[in-house]
Amino acid sequence: MHAQALSLSPDALHELRMRKLQKQIAYCWERSSLYRASLQAAGAQPGDIREWSDFRRLPVLMNKQIERESQEESQAKLGHPLGMHLCADPADVACICGTSGSTGQPTFTYLYTREDLKDVRMLWGRMLAWMGMKPGERVLHGFGMSMWAMGAPLTSALLDNGYNLIPAGAEAGAERMLKFAELFRPRLLMGTPSLVEHLIERAPQVLGKPVSELGIARIYCSGEPGASIPAVRKRVQDAYGAQLFDGMGGGWARAAITCAGEHSRGLHELTPDYMIWGDDLVDPQTHAPMEVTEGAIGKVLTTALEHRARPVLKYDTGDVAQVYTARCECGFEGRRVRIIGRADDMVIVRGVNVYPAAVRGVVASFVPRCTGMMRIVLKEPPPRAASPLDIKVEHDAALGEGELIALKEELATEIRSRLRFTANVLLVKPGELKVTDKGKSPLVERAY
Repeated sequence: MHAQALSLSPDALHELRMRKLQKQIAYCWERSSLYRASLQAAGAQPGDIREWSDFRRLPVLMNKQIERESQEESQAKLGHPLGMHLCADPADVACICGTSGSTGQPTFTYLYTREDLKDVRMLWGRMLAWMGMKPGERVLHGFGMSMWAMGAPLTSALLDNGYNLIPAGAEAGAERMLKFAELFRPRLLMGTPSLVEHLIERAPQVLGKPVSELGIARIYCSGEPGASIPAVRKRVQDAYGAQLFDGMGGGWARAAITCAGEHSRGLHELTPDYMIWGDDLVDPQTHAPMEVTEGAIGKVLTTALEHRARPVLKYDTGDVAQVYTARCECGFEGRRVRIIGRADDMVIVRGVNVYPAAVRGVVASFVPRCTGMMRIVLKEPPPRAASPLDIKVEHDAALGEGELIALKEELATEIRSRLRFTANVLLVKPGELKVTDKGKSPLVERAY
């Protein structure tokens, strides 16, 4: 299924994408007062986007703040919180998914008409085939169910593609998930990296056996950093005896996933015919377009090519990423994107940009002396943070006093060597940095 889309020649794929892009921009112009006003403010209208360069010159048209304001405006003017960039009739919105709203009101970022949900079925069909899964095999769903894009849309897509679904959800908790896994022996486990690692720790306590005896052959992780970090990949794959895939999927028909090889660099774009992502790179500070070359680092903007409910045009999600244009060793010739971190999570310590995911990678390399769980503690609003930067790290329960002192010193030294900033490592007991009921473990603690 994915091979048909990716077998197009570069010229044929470019032509297809430009046709879809022009049609999508015209659709948004006609149906959304917000997009129409934003394009007009940029001095553009649909007929002006004739070439790829015309599109690249457009500014950022949507971000989280604009999205939140759009929802507030539609609530006040239209009586619903679906945003002024909603392009479908509210009655045609079949599924509503959003963010957690940890910084205020949730943003209902992912809206789907019934036609959009067919595209979700398509993208997961490509992802599952990429992982080597076959219809009829069992899938244990461990993502959060409530209002998340990895909840109802994903479970529906699994059923529609013919998989046997075990819909536990992260809310079920580690004990129930492990018991379901023991009973049904799924071939694929889906969940956040934090949850997947947490199950490694809990399995001997709950089942009296390691996760390697549950028959899980493949693991798909998403929702937070971790699954692409080499130390985390090795730990998970060794513990389960399974292939680990890191991915992003579900919103606006985006499907991006790592390959199975240890050489894998970045998420392979499986739906370039439905999404512009790795091809639209901008400078993180100025938002000026950047040339997309091998290894280029910038913010990736997202544009849907065939979405009906609430399409995204030049959407800045805040992800800073590295883009690879060369052929992957697995044979994949399309774009690959490696997420470095979120711009709004980045802190600056004495001129050094620090991404929580990078710190997580260093901490993960010290497992099993620590659990891998960590939090950067911010005492003032980012991006600037005082030196040394406080970092909480869960240590292994069996370490003695001398071993704890050594671990603290070694962690601080490794962070300084690899990431070029000074850390004040605060060792905490196992279990103190808990996984949330959505299966996530926040990497930043705001203490201000």
